[in-house]
Amino acid sequence: MEALAILKILLILVLLGSTIYSVIVYQSRKKASLKTLATFRQETSPQRNLDAAEHRLLGQIIAQAESKTLGELTSNEVYPLSGPYLRHGLETNGNTVWHDTIGGVEVLLPYDADYFLREHNDALVVLAEKQAIVIALNDEFCLAGGEEREQRREQKQNQWESGEYGELSRVFDADGNEAEDDQGNSLTIREQRQESDAEMEARRGRGVALLPAFLWTIAFVCLAISLVADTTLVLTICLSVSLLAILFALYQFFRRQSPGEPLKVNQVYGQIRLTPVGVDEQNNVQISVTLNESIGFNLPEHWRPLITYEDGQHQEMAIRVDDYSVVSYGNRMSLDQEVRRFPPVYWGRHLTLAIVGAIALLFPLSDATQTGRDLLFTGHWLAGTGTADIGDPETLLNPPPSPGTLVSLTGNGHCAVETGNHYPAFNCRRLHWGADAPQANPQPTPPVIEQLQDRELLLTEKDSYLSLMATMQGWNSYRDGSPVIFSNLPAIIDAVDDACSQDDVSTEVSRQCERTQRFILERLALTLDTNPDNWSALREQVLARQDSDKPVTAVTSEAQARGLRRLIQQLVDTLNAERSILIAQEIAESQQGGVLIQVVQGRMPASLETISSYDRSAMLGRLLTMIDNPEGETFQLEGMVTAYQNDGDTSPVLSLDLTRNNDTAKAPLINVLWLLLSAGLLLGHGLLAVIRFLQSRKRDESISAFYA
Repeated sequence: MEALAILKILLILVLLGSTIYSVIVYQSRKKASLKTLATFRQETSPQRNLDAAEHRLLGQIIAQAESKTLGELTSNEVYPLSGPYLRHGLETNGNTVWHDTIGGVEVLLPYDADYFLREHNDALVVLAEKQAIVIALNDEFCLAGGEEREQRREQKQNQWESGEYGELSRVFDADGNEAEDDQGNSLTIREQRQESDAEMEARRGRGVALLPAFLWTIAFVCLAISLVADTTLVLTICLSVSLLAILFALYQFFRRQSPGEPLKVNQVYGQIRLTPVGVDEQNNVQISVTLNESIGFNLPEHWRPLITYEDGQHQEMAIRVDDYSVVSYGNRMSLDQEVRRFPPVYWGRHLTLAIVGAIALLFPLSDATQTGRDLLFTGHWLAGTGTADIGDPETLLNPPPSPGTLVSLTGNGHCAVETGNHYPAFNCRRLHWGADAPQANPQPTPPVIEQLQDRELLLTEKDSYLSLMATMQGWNSYRDGSPVIFSNLPAIIDAVDDACSQDDVSTEVSRQCERTQRFILERLALTLDTNPDNWSALREQVLARQDSDKPVTAVTSEAQARGLRRLIQQLVDTLNAERSILIAQEIAESQQGGVLIQVVQGRMPASLETISSYDRSAMLGRLLTMIDNPEGETFQLEGMVTAYQNDGDTSPVLSLDLTRNNDTAKAPLINVLWLLLSAGLLLGHGLLAVIRFLQSRKRDESISAFYA
């Protein structure tokens, strides 16, 4: 993660540095252009002044230009300007601002002056504050000619859009040669018509069903919100919106689309012109294909491999007015005939909805167990079988309920006692109902444990003089409490030593003894000249003064005293562990017959939840109480049966899900509805997408064979 973060930071720094560098270069070029313009203004002498026609046209050009980049016209004087042409610019937010320069001076190229640019240029310009305006270029361009050609372009465009019969107006003259009057060298518009229905179908298609996919997404989002809705109002609104979104999505997908407005189509006749326009990086010559160098055209993608161009070839086409796309090519190819003979097949729209269904299906499939239980619940809920009230295990087992059955169980039972770990535990999610009463033969409490449990063993005393001395020495009574004295230290040492010196003690007992002994050695201040460094030495010195006038006592804080009591109790619990395990094993073996209810999901009733415990300190007492209560605890469980197992050797096991009942039917029903809708989208549209794709491939092959 750190390497990825560093990589992101480096990428941002590179992009930022590149941007700053581009801005610096751009601004330096602009400043250089302004400086060059100022030098040019000072050092170059004008040739003449603008004539009346140039002045009129220049006023129109200035009016259309941006004043902030051009500035005001400084004079009517015309200057000669020569030099190479260079263009530079800056791209910001997808928009590129270009600046044209000739001889280092930034110029404004009006009309189609850029068409007459060369590697080295001779121009006549007038000067504005920030740019020079070109009024003549390379003895080929002038303002009057540019205006005339602009008018011809407008006339040509108007004729093209109106479809007026005749030769299409030409923008450029033929330099006075006879080719201008040659009808074969001109593009002819023969007629204008509207698209046929088949041509409109080929152009519009059916799309990729983005709107239905979006509506289906809204429907699933509303279903997800309804799962966590707290009120009936929110639930109703979400389900209603989801239903409306589904209906509208179905309507949008299956409705017959309106053809819309047909576009205009011009039937034209002309010559194919192949014009080299450049060389790419692989040194391949790029060719521009036009009709009489008047208009370009766009062939349908699947026609291009089937058509070969020849320069000067006479060709008749039907071309859409708006986008210059071809709808028919001579008598050989026609979109109208193609669509009528081979109806289009659309598979992308099915694929889009199949993807939406697949994504939605991931949610229920992420937890197959819960989805299976929702399906079981929904099946029985739709069947209307209701909830079976059962009050005894015999009725429950004759016959046993099938998975998905809703039951309400009432009776008395015992929580299961688990002995698989190193310490027993009550697990009320496994409940014995109708089994034999729990039985065990507990052994009496050993004297060692009774000695450790003696309440007088860990009694402490307070001494006012000791408290005063502690206060004078900066004792932190807020954190540690008051200083106290263990006056019964010999009995504590003797009890701990007896408990820890037994034969065959477990590893857990040995570890607990070591912790307790180390606490006494390190945390208690003993009334000895020197504190012993091991337990044996401490025991000898304490027991040696046990019957003397000054027995050994221990001074500590109330907090440390509580810590010692806690360690002694943990030692008692550890010593009781083996007794508890033996009793728990006897109880588990005695609980035979009846049925074992296993709650696989849901919150247990409060009466049973309090019994489920892994508390070691109370475990032995709970086990003994269980033996004294053969009837067990009263329970009432309502939920759905998820499984029933009876291998004949042990008690039958009935698995119960408490989260699925008539009061909580909302979530399972919505989950199943989600599953059905998503699976239907994936399977239905996925299958249709495959079928339509194969049909589309076959259609493409048929079209290629037809044209071949």
